[in-house]
Amino acid sequence: MPFIPFSEMPAHSRLWIYQTDRLLNEVEIQQVTTQIQQFVNQWTSHQNALRASGELLHGYFLILAVDEQSAGASGCSIDKSVAFVQSLEKQLAVDFFNRWNFIFAKNNQLHLADKATFADLYQNAEIDANTLVFNNLIAKKADLETNWQVPIAKSWHARFV
Repeated sequence: MPFIPFSEMPAHSRLWIYQTDRLLNEVEIQQVTTQIQQFVNQWTSHQNALRASGELLHGYFLILAVDEQSAGASGCSIDKSVAFVQSLEKQLAVDFFNRWNFIFAKNNQLHLADKATFADLYQNAEIDANTLVFNNLIAKKADLETNWQVPIAKSWHARFV
């Protein structure tokens, strides 16, 4: 099944969000975008093409989506996606799997901090309970609009400050 533009994926689509440990540059963004499309074009579950898409947002977030009402993502197909992301890691020299790096918005810009630095920023009042963070644990496309960018106070990130 050919690549489906991310904007055309239904709201119930299942998501996987991977976050880099550094901002990707424009050349890298173009390379990753092309590779996402190539991967999705051949992504299958039990030899069935998945109705799927992917996107790179804000230079940090690789998002893969599957419409599981068409065909569900199996363990093997999820393994394929993880292998794809791991290949990007090697190519770009980034880490997509470190869940202890947090991205937050401050002064209309995105910033990356490890867990300890994030806690220090909060303790020093450089960020506060209303600072927006990205909740990469969301599982449905509909949640991108309402539950992806949330204040620290309403996020799992709050336990680290």
